[in-house]
Amino acid sequence: MFNKKSNAPATENNLALAINFNNVVFIVVHCKDKQYVTRFFFGKRLKGKNTEITIGIKEENQIREKNEVILIYNMLNGDRYKQCGFVIENKSPLITVELDDLVEQLDEKRESIKVSSKLTGELSVMGQKVIVDIRNISVGGVFIEAEYDLPIRSINLLNISEICLCARIILLRQQKNRNGVIEGYGCQFENLSDKNQEKIIQHINSVLIKERQTLLTRDVYNYFSADLNMKK
Repeated sequence: MFNKKSNAPATENNLALAINFNNVVFIVVHCKDKQYVTRFFFGKRLKGKNTEITIGIKEENQIREKNEVILIYNMLNGDRYKQCGFVIENKSPLITVELDDLVEQLDEKRESIKVSSKLTGELSVMGQKVIVDIRNISVGGVFIEAEYDLPIRSINLLNISEICLCARIILLRQQKNRNGVIEGYGCQFENLSDKNQEKIIQHINSVLIKERQTLLTRDVYNYFSADLNMKK
């Protein structure tokens, strides 16, 4: 799995010198057929080369010292890179990984990721305008908060002026609380254009950049001790 350390300069197949951790949005850590997603990390460089990276893992004690790991870097522009390494220190919830020199750029772009949202949208339903709140958004779809009883499987026009998006959505499911009150709808974009995809990606990237900046201003242990208590 791993490649020996070398002093070779960065090329198309050896990009260790070219990876800028400041442009990494999140990392997927693969270890023993399991994967973990993190947005908290910081690296160490030596003579311009990334040598180590310390990563926050919410799932405590799942990755141990001497474990081999594969890191998938997901960049701001959607590019993805793979780099191998092994764990040299585990101070849960942090692991430190010694990095191999070889970095491989993956051909496919990252899968659509979903972010929480504070956007407001306008939904056209049977000729009427309904104001809705957007709880989360991805290139695949949105979850809209609305107390109206809207027809499932209907196709409606959604306008989100804050990101200049106007696209058709299909209402796939209705979500109710324990008292039977409608909370909202899970929706899928229909035939989303490349231009609209780019608008959503730009919005997601801006949200993730702000989130990363917020995380980096916090004390790492305070952040993870609070976040570890949150169960999906």
